[in-house]
Amino acid sequence: MDVILLTIPWLGPSKNFFKGKSWKVYNTHKDTAREAFSAALRAQYPGKAVTLATPVKITFRAFVGRDPITKRIMRAYDKINYADCFKMLEDAAVKAGIIPDDRDKYVDSIEIQTACPFKDWWKPGLPTQGHIVFEIKSVDK
Repeated sequence: MDVILLTIPWLGPSKNFFKGKSWKVYNTHKDTAREAFSAALRAQYPGKAVTLATPVKITFRAFVGRDPITKRIMRAYDKINYADCFKMLEDAAVKAGIIPDDRDKYVDSIEIQTACPFKDWWKPGLPTQGHIVFEIKSVDK
């Protein structure tokens, strides 16, 4: 396998959210990210051992959805504000055994793409929940 492409029905908080918060708050979100990543992996690659040759490039793109409580359309963050979400999912990929570690030896490059606004992706009949498309791709060195 050369590439894993996951659609993960989870959008963590902005990097700004964690300012002044305890590590307990961060770790709660990290646990939720790992659960969402694992569920997406099981659903989209059922019964498969999923590992990649390293090094890899990891690409992250958020697709903004509606707030599940207020039903308002959420706003997209600046790219850097997705950094904590990215890191949580990268750690989940390590925990799942897709890559052995997240050090530079194994992760050649990362890309956090501009978030896709709700109006640009949502069509009637689709769920309104925001999600992340997370691609992990082996690269030649």
